[in-house]
Amino acid sequence: MSKIATLLVMAAACSALPSACLASAKGSCSIGDKKLAVTDGTIYRNPRFGDKTDVPTIALTDFKLDERVAKVDNPQAAISAQRMDLGGGMVLFMLGADGVILLNAMFADTGFSEGPSSGSIGELKLSRNDATGAAGHYTFAGKSEGEAVSCDLTFDLAYAKPR
Repeated sequence: MSKIATLLVMAAACSALPSACLASAKGSCSIGDKKLAVTDGTIYRNPRFGDKTDVPTIALTDFKLDERVAKVDNPQAAISAQRMDLGGGMVLFMLGADGVILLNAMFADTGFSEGPSSGSIGELKLSRNDATGAAGHYTFAGKSEGEAVSCDLTFDLAYAKPR
């Protein structure tokens, strides 16, 4: 196959699944001696705490997200269903005006949650946050039920369902 034909095939595949082709996620979260190594992710808009304000929500997983994330109205439900099917882990955080306003990490057998808060949870440095997606670095250190918790995550993500 020629280089041009290969590029055309790749472009067609990426247009069909933009979140998979434009997603870059790495890093990890840990609680005690359990570690979740991030390999994939997406960003989507989620109503904040039941109101009608759409809040950018980032989901990072230790498994490859499949196409159902970009095809449904509720990406969070699709990601959670896939996580349950695979027994994988997921880190979820919502972006507010001042940084991260809600953090959830779900491991196969445990998890932790921080927020909602009037301030920011952890440290978020965004290099991009626009209509197509977001990129940046997020760190968190704290305790959950007496165990040390930490996250160090880097991401460059396209919206699962662009608006």
